[in-house]
Amino acid sequence: RRGPGGRTSRFGLLASFAAVAAGGALHPVAAQSLRYSGSLGYATGSYVFDARSHSLYFTNGLTLELGRFEASASVPVVLQNGGVVTRVGDRHLPTGGEGHDAMAHRRRGDRIRTHGGGSMDPGVRFRDTYRTRVGDPFLRAGGELFSGSGPLRSVRVATGVKAPLTDLDSGVGTGAWDYTLGASVMASAGSVFFLGDAAYWWMGDLPELELRDGASWGLAAAVAVLDGRGTLMGSLSGAHRIVRTLDAPVSVGASAGYRPEGPWSLNGGLSVGLTESAADLSVFVGWSRDLGRPR
Repeated sequence: RRGPGGRTSRFGLLASFAAVAAGGALHPVAAQSLRYSGSLGYATGSYVFDARSHSLYFTNGLTLELGRFEASASVPVVLQNGGVVTRVGDRHLPTGGEGHDAMAHRRRGDRIRTHGGGSMDPGVRFRDTYRTRVGDPFLRAGGELFSGSGPLRSVRVATGVKAPLTDLDSGVGTGAWDYTLGASVMASAGSVFFLGDAAYWWMGDLPELELRDGASWGLAAAVAVLDGRGTLMGSLSGAHRIVRTLDAPVSVGASAGYRPEGPWSLNGGLSVGLTESAADLSVFVGWSRDLGRPR
């Protein structure tokens, strides 16, 4: 009924939810439980730059469930080059990092020239070497307003905050607080599950670049397989135009999940960006384990 916590992206949220939707409906979790979740993801893209960024994300989190209420915390470790893609809200966005003022003055359709640290040419500084940094933690709390066994399976609300423990110099954060409030719905028709979620985000601005507040969204359809212990899912996700000079991010994805007998559940998938502000390709594998009832 509930997916792993510690989501790292809008696509990952839906994928994690669908990974155990069918199995969880048949084998509900305990009224009070603690769960560990982790994921390993890779994203690559040139976005609006003339150089390609590569990012590897290793995220770990804990989720505490108390009846219909749950709270979670997750922290990513990021290995990437460039330093031009940063975590904004629940997604990774090409802000330009320390050179974000160039993004603020970009003309729509133009590519931004990047250069090394020793150059004085205009443009965005691109770090050719890879750096590993701990990213901003994401804290989330939510509750289930409705659950049932009919066509409408669940309605949930949640709020979250991304705490700015990193800054622009790190290459992985914005140095600003981000807040969100949203809701999700799951329905079913036979062995097919339909999922949708929407959230409103209040974004912290960069010094020379306004990040616009607005909504993010996700839609997915998942089919139960392997006697309800597995799922196959297709999804479409996106958000408002966060940066005025960028197109709104939109991605399409596919994933699979499996919940065997025992405390573990597994999922994995990929997504393809349809606009300039989304990664060209993202892949991930995720896992979670029920740790039992906390004492």
